[in-house]
Amino acid sequence: MRRRLGKSRTRRSRHGLTRLVNGLGCDAGMTAVEFALVAPIILGLLLGAMEMGRAGFSLAVLNRAAAQTTRWVVVNPRDVTGSESLATYKTRIETFARSKLALVSPANIVSVTATPIADAANNATEVDVQIVYDFKWTLPFVSDGKTRLTATSSGFVVRDK
Repeated sequence: MRRRLGKSRTRRSRHGLTRLVNGLGCDAGMTAVEFALVAPIILGLLLGAMEMGRAGFSLAVLNRAAAQTTRWVVVNPRDVTGSESLATYKTRIETFARSKLALVSPANIVSVTATPIADAANNATEVDVQIVYDFKWTLPFVSDGKTRLTATSSGFVVRDK
């Protein structure tokens, strides 16, 4: 709706709500303010998703290493003729497990434990492999900066009598 103001000028009248939203008619900073309000939230969600993916990948590496170590034990059983002690065999298993952890930081590996249990009556050996890893978060606002991840795997080696 236009009103005549004198003979040469016309002015568009505004309703009160339109004037309140648009201020003095300048929208130049509104986009920057909206971006400043929304950007931290979207960036936090994006970085959080990346961190969760990294944690999931680390856990998958640990689980795969534990499973590969168990498989290695089944395929390469301990020499039961007495030439290798159970402690030496345990050390060999733990060394193999550490060699499969190439994609995670070696400094954060808390422990690699292999527990071979010989059962002479059934001519079998059970092995439990456990890998404990301290996952370090890169985002400062996630817990206390680290989360303990654990992977376990078990297997049996049965020999013919």
